This record gives sequence, C-alpha cells and structure tokens, in this order.
Amino acid sequence: MRLSAPDVAKCPHPWHFGYYHNGREHRYSLRQIARALGETVPTSKTEAKILADRLRGEIRAGKNPNARLAQQSSPDVRLTFGDVSDRYLDEYVRVQPRKIDAQRVMMFHVNALKRTFVPAATGTRTAWERKSIDEITRADIEVLRNDWLEHRLGRKGGRVGANRLLARLRHLFRWAIVQGYVDHTPFQLHGVPAIKLDGRAEGPRTRRLEDGEEERLVRYAPPHLRDLIIAALETGCRRGELLSLRWSDIKWSANIILLLADVTKPHHARDVPMSRRLRAVLDMRRYAPDGARHGPDQYVFGNGVGEPVKSVRTAWENTCRRANIEDLHFHDLRREFGSRLRETPRMSDHEVRDWLGHANITTTSRYLSTTRVGLQQALHKFEEARNIRTN
Repeated sequence: MRLSAPDVAKCPHPWHFGYYHNGREHRYSLRQIARALGETVPTSKTEAKILADRLRGEIRAGKNPNARLAQQSSPDVRLTFGDVSDRYLDEYVRVQPRKIDAQRVMMFHVNALKRTFVPAATGTRTAWERKSIDEITRADIEVLRNDWLEHRLGRKGGRVGANRLLARLRHLFRWAIVQGYVDHTPFQLHGVPAIKLDGRAEGPRTRRLEDGEEERLVRYAPPHLRDLIIAALETGCRRGELLSLRWSDIKWSANIILLLADVTKPHHARDVPMSRRLRAVLDMRRYAPDGARHGPDQYVFGNGVGEPVKSVRTAWENTCRRANIEDLHFHDLRREFGSRLRETPRMSDHEVRDWLGHANITTTSRYLSTTRVGLQQALHKFEEARNIRTN
C-alpha cells in the first residue's frame, strides 16, 4: 500500500501517528511503530514528534513504511484498547476537579475492561487491552457482560454492576470518537442502538425511615456520627458534602451553609438553610475539647481537633447493628429529608429540587418516596374531598 502526501493525517496527540486509506483514517501508537521497526522507542514528546515527522517525510517521498513493518515479527501497530483506555484515564478520569472516589470507581471499571478475555483467532483468547480498538464488536461486549454476570450474579455488583461497566465502556467509545481514535462504536449499528443495558436491574431505591428508626440511630450512634446523621436529616446534604464542610462555610448571620462547587456532585455551589435543630448541633461543635473555638479552615464534622474524617462506614454499620436496623444506607437519609420536604404543605417539587441541588426535576422525583403514614393522610384528604362533592 502506497500512501501519497494528502493521505497523511495530523494526529492531535503527540504519541500517535495517523493516515487515511480508502476513505478511512487509521491511527497508530508511535511507541508500537518504533518497536515494530526495531528502532529506539521514543520516551518524550519531542522524540515522538521527530519520529512522526520522519514517517510523514517517507510517505511524502513515496516510500512505504508499511513494507518495513510487514517484514517485522510484530506488524500490527494499530491502536489497541489498552492504548486508548490509558489515554482515557490520563485525559478524562484522573483530572481535576474530579473527586478521588469517582476516579477510583472509573479506574476500577476501565481496568476490569482491559483484563477481560474474549475469543480470538484459531480458538485462542486475548485480553481486550491487546485487541485493536476498532475490532471490538458487539459479540465481544456480550462476552464481557456474560462473564461479569457469571462471576458476580447474586453478589454485590451483579446486574447493576454489569450496567455500570457497560455504561463506562459506552462512554469510553464516545470519548474515543470525539478524540479521533475510532470512527464508530459497537454500541450502535447504523445509528440504531445495538446493545442495551438491563433496565430491570435499575429499579429506584425507596427505603425510608420507619417509626422509631431515627430515634434509635441517634441513640446508638457515637457523637461524631450522631451529629452527622442529624445534619443529613436537616439539610439533605450528601455524606461527602457534609464531611468536606469547613467552619468558613457556615454563614451564621445569613443562616446558611455554603456548599462550594468543588465538593458537590454536579460541581455547582449552592446555599442550604440551617434549621434551629441543626444550629444547635453546630453551636456545640464549634469548640474543641479544650474549649478553644475551631478555626475557619478546620472541618465541621471532623475529629475533636477539626481534622478531616475520611469515612464513617464502620461507625454507620455498627450503629445500624446496635439499633437493630437493616438495609439502611447513609444516603437514604437524603431521600428521607427530600420526601419530608415534599410532604410539607405548599412545598413544590421545584423547591425540593433546588434545595437538594439536582440538575433536573427527574432526578428529584427518584428521591420522593411517600411513607405509609403519608399515604393514609392522602387517603383522608381524598375521602374528605369526595364527601364534599357528594353532599
């Protein structure tokens, strides 16, 4: 195959080399090209640029670099899934202001994808990270899903975990298309979705506090967790938002908590009003055990000296066990608050949305869960209205 000068493609990334052939753009890893040609592998962007410029010069001079590649033992220098997924991690996942916990989840999914083995030629199997990304097919993804379910069905991360894994893969392909690494995604065939997630596994969680559970949580929780539980039930804030609060974020005169953009999930700052119950809790937490007032940079829900607390998972699980409460997540307290807020007379869904900091009303609706008492109250209102109409 001979490549003319117009066929040379300028790759946006310095570690890749590209060209057009038969109307399609091909992109290769410069490191793999160097290995295949038996040359020194570039270790800097400058060296990569020199190699890319030399290859372009050979193409413009009428030489065929592929002839030399064909003579080597490893002629396939196309971008592998591992090449692209590594760039995805570097350029999309491990970046600011993405939170560390979110990065860890994304990295777990991408690394799980790279380690997946799928059928290859002559009855062998190959890992995704060594497979050319433009050769990944719908069948490969179904193998991935089936393998995941086979090993995890009935355990944490089963059907829902498979959906999360495929959703990450779908986004990776979309990102790769925008970056120019591939020109198609196996998730679509001629614009029609070819792979669907399991909608049956995505039922919304509706757990709310039953009678007496709030009192038992507060009674059995250690002091630092007790105050955090009260704050969650009085504000609807996420656990990470509360643990990230500093005393400079408490605006006493305005009676609000200021949640900065870098601590919220949608990365949008918002104000949260303080109830009298919450103010009383914060008033008690303003002072360290030695009686000194905490400084503005110390953490509201930190330890006794204002240092950050990274996790309350063990304390939460122990508290639920002592309180004889089952299947309750800390995040359920956010739903409990949102549902209580919505059950308040003359409170609209849009007000609840703004308080919780949701981007749209659809997300808010997933949090609104009515208790049995609320249903009985609704029934009472319904019967009262019917009696008025019939009289």
